[in-house]
Amino acid sequence: MTDDRRRMTDDRRPNDGHRSSVIGQIQRWFGFLLLLLAACAPPPHKPVQMQMIGSDSMHGIAQSLADTYTQSRPYVTITIRAANSDVGIRAAREYTNTIGLVARAIKPHELDGTRAVVVARDGVAVIVHPSNPINAIMRSQLVQVFSGEIATWPLGPMAGKPIVVVSREEGSGTRDAFEKMAMNATRVTRTALVMPSESAVVDFVARNPTAIGYTSMGALTHDVRALTVDDVPLARETVENQKYPFIRTLTFVVPQSPDLEMQDFIAFALSAEGQRIVAQKFARTPLMSGHICNLRKIVLLWHNRWMTTPDDTIAVQEYIQAMLPWAHGHQIKGLTDYVLAILDRPTGNQAALVRGMGNQEAALKRLTRLNHN
Repeated sequence: MTDDRRRMTDDRRPNDGHRSSVIGQIQRWFGFLLLLLAACAPPPHKPVQMQMIGSDSMHGIAQSLADTYTQSRPYVTITIRAANSDVGIRAAREYTNTIGLVARAIKPHELDGTRAVVVARDGVAVIVHPSNPINAIMRSQLVQVFSGEIATWPLGPMAGKPIVVVSREEGSGTRDAFEKMAMNATRVTRTALVMPSESAVVDFVARNPTAIGYTSMGALTHDVRALTVDDVPLARETVENQKYPFIRTLTFVVPQSPDLEMQDFIAFALSAEGQRIVAQKFARTPLMSGHICNLRKIVLLWHNRWMTTPDDTIAVQEYIQAMLPWAHGHQIKGLTDYVLAILDRPTGNQAALVRGMGNQEAALKRLTRLNHN
């Protein structure tokens, strides 16, 4: 019995040695494969730092765009600081790797080495406490209320009580837009309470039944109610179709020649994915339909030789250069390369012409699909 066990043990030893040899070979090949993969892997991406500074109306949308963008790009860090539109314009001019967040009209002299990229549209809401029985207001009445000409509430449980007007601080893009669009050059009453942010306006109106204020549509909560203005309710659709009376653009102010990562981020914000994020709180940029139609017109004009004067050519070149980030984001840059190249043909830009012509047919098909979406 003992001899049989010893014989069985001896018989297993060669098999164990063979198995160990196979395992060793597998481990060596696996290690070699890992080394090969490591050698073929691209070098780690250099860390990229960007910052966005400016309008607190745009803080939420900037944060959402940055979070989604950096999820697939862990080497990119984007910090966001809320202030106001004036600060955003100055930051874009004075700091490197900085996008200014601006929620008001921009004067040409303010850009000074930067350029503006519209990423969304916003409706400025006139808000009251949910218990307020007033649901709608006409623009003429709005001017009377915010100027202090009408000083007490006319009906409901607040009838006869003083109206508490809530406004924003100097430099606020929301204040600038409201005063220009709603007040018709009439000054907001000096007795208005001045708040430092959108959330502060919303919080105050939500806690005070006699208050009325204005804020970005992106800051609205269920704790306040937006009034219908001139018989038009505030909604994404009424802002996109431009029926709502108080509409402004939300803009990224960027360097004239941003680096590649910033270009990619701008393109992402203007892409279909970026605009879906925008549409969660705001109205989408009008660039989609506008650029599609304009590009198609440019191609038709050129091919039919209707664009003949130097001024026509310069205007079209400037237009296409301005919308290149958008075109890149929607994967139709081939078409813009093509149009720019044929307009620039006298200067001998043949490489761009060849690249553009190669992509022209696919780009036109892409345009057609986008135009029907």
